[in-house]
Amino acid sequence: MKSYEKESTYINENRDNLDSTKYKAILSEREDIIDKLENEVNKIDYNELEYFKTNLLSYTSQIRNNISNYGDTIDTSNEYKYESLLISSIQEYYEFINKIKTA
Repeated sequence: MKSYEKESTYINENRDNLDSTKYKAILSEREDIIDKLENEVNKIDYNELEYFKTNLLSYTSQIRNNISNYGDTIDTSNEYKYESLLISSIQEYYEFINKIKTA
């Protein structure tokens, strides 16, 4: 969540001066978080948590795909792509949480 907050703050505070290099650094930090999270989740070996594990890995995979699909095309002239990536990532998080709630 802090990563999304950082991204949102960056977009809102720099709307007129978005820098794709700085934004890609934020995405790179998120990928590092995902790497660490996946590493820890893959260590889970408990049958009762299999649904959680599967859904969390699905979520991290979708976020990684979002970053690779949008991250390379981000540039300063396409502000909507910054917002689109943020919104889609938050939506994926929301869907993950709802799956876990209804399990």
